[in-house]
Amino acid sequence: MASSLVEDALTVDQAARRLGVSAQTVRRWIRVGRLPAYRVGAKRVRVLEADLSQMIAILPANRLEPVGVPSREDVLALAPLTPAEIERRLHVLQRLRERGQRDLERRGGIPFDDSTDIIREMRQERDRQLGYS
Repeated sequence: MASSLVEDALTVDQAARRLGVSAQTVRRWIRVGRLPAYRVGAKRVRVLEADLSQMIAILPANRLEPVGVPSREDVLALAPLTPAEIERRLHVLQRLRERGQRDLERRGGIPFDDSTDIIREMRQERDRQLGYS
């Protein structure tokens, strides 16, 4: 890819912001061939503006609109729960609490470890294996 094209090309993060999706989604689209991309150096990937424009054209329009907080009117327009629905949901919540308590007792009162760090590490390792970082 010529140097002028490199300057006009977007990073994966920039492309993701323009498309309204995550960088991980853009990388997946690149990997499966849905979005053309070009390697710049050993590790960097760029997306051409023209290719991005084509992708924007085929994405559903609502995909590119930011998702916001529902308005007060939208919330008030929701049908209220019936007493039976409320009772059912409360029953499910109670069963979930009981199950959680049983699980905790089985573990001798020791809660499960927070998995956030483990998941982050696994994603970073996968990205390294795929050459994304």
